[in-house]
Amino acid sequence: MIGTMPIPVVRGKHSAHLVAYQSVVPAKLLKAILGHDPSVAFKKLPEEVRGIYEKVQRKTDADRRKRGAAYVRERMLPDSKWIGAFPAISVCVQEPQKFKPYDLEEPEAGVLSLSSDPTNVRVLVDGLGRAASLLGVINDQDEKLEVRKATGELYLAVTIFAPVETASPLTIEEMQQVFHDFNVLASPVGKGMAIDLDHSDPYVIFANELAAAPVFANHGGIDHRAQSVKKGSGKIATKISLVKFLRAALEGPGPHVDHYTQRLENPNLTLTTLSAKKAEIEAFLNDLANEMGVSFYDAEGIHLTSPGWIALGLVYHDVYLKVAGKLGPEGQKIMVKRIATIDWSTANPDYLSFLGQQAQERDGSPSIDAKGRPNLKWYGGSKAFYNLASYIRYKIGVDALLEGEQYGTTVDFNVLFRQAAA
Repeated sequence: MIGTMPIPVVRGKHSAHLVAYQSVVPAKLLKAILGHDPSVAFKKLPEEVRGIYEKVQRKTDADRRKRGAAYVRERMLPDSKWIGAFPAISVCVQEPQKFKPYDLEEPEAGVLSLSSDPTNVRVLVDGLGRAASLLGVINDQDEKLEVRKATGELYLAVTIFAPVETASPLTIEEMQQVFHDFNVLASPVGKGMAIDLDHSDPYVIFANELAAAPVFANHGGIDHRAQSVKKGSGKIATKISLVKFLRAALEGPGPHVDHYTQRLENPNLTLTTLSAKKAEIEAFLNDLANEMGVSFYDAEGIHLTSPGWIALGLVYHDVYLKVAGKLGPEGQKIMVKRIATIDWSTANPDYLSFLGQQAQERDGSPSIDAKGRPNLKWYGGSKAFYNLASYIRYKIGVDALLEGEQYGTTVDFNVLFRQAAA
């Protein structure tokens, strides 16, 4: 039945054309407020709504909804161990809406009578992923009833933007413009800062604790927010590199290694296992640092680059998880000694033969570091760490124990690298 939905709000003129109504509503009412379900595929949405969403918004793909739904279950329900919160979502309404203040002397607070007429187009201009995640849990027939109910009763901050009451309805083009501005003009938070501000992800917690270990703290420490170590900073790693190292070391290869938000179904690292894993990883790094001596802290060393840290993590996974039973403690120590004997400087001819080429300065001259060694331009781009991990595996001899699980062989590294870059 066509009618109106009363919503308690605080009203304020947002611009010459729009009024903003701020409220909090239970998640179970999101579909009624919008007049459609944003958790379904775009092609299933009403034509006018679909046309707006498809202009700018990212598709509500299954993986994105899955991550958001997991966040709801882990962080926002009554038995959650960690604090969780969603930013406000924003809804743009095509037609002017009726508003009645509670008190004429304080006219900002009152009741918005939101029209539920299908001709009154309503779209999410910000928060599609959040809304889809909440509704995904509520609609999940395989989920426990108490979880679905608790999710539906979570209150979400909502801002409703509508034309001023004396104006004409917005055109579809105007709604598309608002949608565009919300989704394109915002400046995202850098990945380094995003990770530094996260206090509940177990890999970030692990990286924070590891950064306080003597192997880091006594030798310059780490940069908590930078994407890469700045020359002359005295730091030997960034937090984001440590997080990737830990994800590679404990979970092995896969998209989760260099995608911070990628979740694993059954991770080896949990808040319960963190203490034991920390002791194991710290022991490995201490042993490697002792074997390498001062060269471990050489800021120009390839092992201290972002690909280097991830490659070390992947090889750790091989030695301490994949073939731990074949090697035993003594064999693992031998592997650490072999890792330490690798020439980690870019002067190692293998790197220029197999892993990259000498970078060039803007004037075309060869690029060298402070010690006169060539600066390396990696083959493989963002997947260069797989190439380096394959090289380390070969050099220390662990590749022979992995029985077909190698990243490649040294028969033709260039073929391997082209595949990794594809």
